[in-house]
Amino acid sequence: MTEAAVMCFQESKQLRSTGLVDEETFDALGAASSDARYSETRNLFRWVWNRYLAGQADTHRP
Repeated sequence: MTEAAVMCFQESKQLRSTGLVDEETFDALGAASSDARYSETRNLFRWVWNRYLAGQADTHRP
């Protein structure tokens, strides 16, 4: 695993701990390669972060 992939994996763990995304979101990525998984996770992280900054994220999940 590359250093970039490790960093992205750690960020995905942080995202899950916020409750902004769930395990199914990451399972649905289904990327075929390590590079693709890194890219998809990075893009998902950016999407969630931008929603959070815009106040559109549901941070009050039960």
